[in-house]
Amino acid sequence: LISLVMAVVGDFTVLTQIYGVTIYIFYALAMVSLIVLRRTREPSAYRVPLYPLLPIVFIICSVALVVNAVISAPVQSVGGVLFCVMSYPVYLLVDCATAEGKPRDGVTEALLAEESAEEATAG
Repeated sequence: LISLVMAVVGDFTVLTQIYGVTIYIFYALAMVSLIVLRRTREPSAYRVPLYPLLPIVFIICSVALVVNAVISAPVQSVGGVLFCVMSYPVYLLVDCATAEGKPRDGVTEALLAEESAEEATAG
């Protein structure tokens, strides 16, 4: 629905600018979460080449691209940044709804089972 409104109101360049800023913010956050999870959890069978150098370089490049976009086209870039900022409260609402007994997906269930198993062995 939002894409339809933007397609009618804006042009392809504006949509590309908003999408580019948004996707690089999420790419950077994915690499940050990779580093955090590698430090807080047991080692995974999944290997990252040149870890942690490659994720850190990717984060720096992603942030540089977002900053460059905000400087060169601030009006369009703010739309992507606002989308990312507004998505966090939506995530919190969905997370609270699933915490109240509604069904969760398989990944969330596996993580919760792992955490409860760790608490049981620690306590």
